Amino acid sequence: RFNGDYQRAQYLAMHNITADRSVTGHGMMYESVGNLILTFPNLKTEKFRRQLSLNDAVATTTYQVSGVTYERQVFTSLTDDVTMIRLKTSGTGRLSFNVSFIGPLKKQRVTADVSLVGNDMLRVFSRPTAPNAENVPNGLHCVSYVKVIPVGGKMEGSRETVRVSGATEALILVSSATNFVRYDNITGDAEAKALAILNRYLNKHETFELSLAAHVKRYQEQFNRVTLDLGHNTEQEKK
Repeated sequence: RFNGDYQRAQYLAMHNITADRSVTGHGMMYESVGNLILTFPNLKTEKFRRQLSLNDAVATTTYQVSGVTYERQVFTSLTDDVTMIRLKTSGTGRLSFNVSFIGPLKKQRVTADVSLVGNDMLRVFSRPTAPNAENVPNGLHCVSYVKVIPVGGKMEGSRETVRVSGATEALILVSSATNFVRYDNITGDAEAKALAILNRYLNKHETFELSLAAHVKRYQEQFNRVTLDLGHNTEQEKK
């Protein structure tokens, strides 16, 4: 009977539906690789706008500082298998920022070891914090590379951070891979895979605009197969 005794209902579910964790549970724990941190000078912004285009699968942020327009576009390419972040400004040499990386907030589940490669790239090794989960060894791990390519300005790396100053534009590439091969095989080389993906894109010598166009074309081949019209309400749309 639906008498509102939710505590009793949860107890029954945990003891009769949920698997016995002393034997096994619902599979291995999962978590994000971590968080890419972009830090910009503490300036007063105006006309701040964030937009997510479901038609293109691209997130765009724009704002102004002292009359100069800044734009950030982010998408994960379906054709190149890398995440691309393009930063640009209408003012020559007005773009300065730092790039760093931290692991997921739940550090008891995933640990991220970050190191600097040269002065333009971060290497992130993400691995389970606990050696076992539900009586199964935690063997899955991930390697990510974050490469920064500025246009103009100066770039330096120190203390697991890439710093760019005085640029006009910059491209940040994120390539990630795990040691997963199939459900019963995690002997893959995550390091080699992540580097191969990154180098494959770099060797194309392709502009951001061409990469974006290729991504959108591939995405829309899938997305545009279905449309949904919820109608219109002119009064609500004015608000």
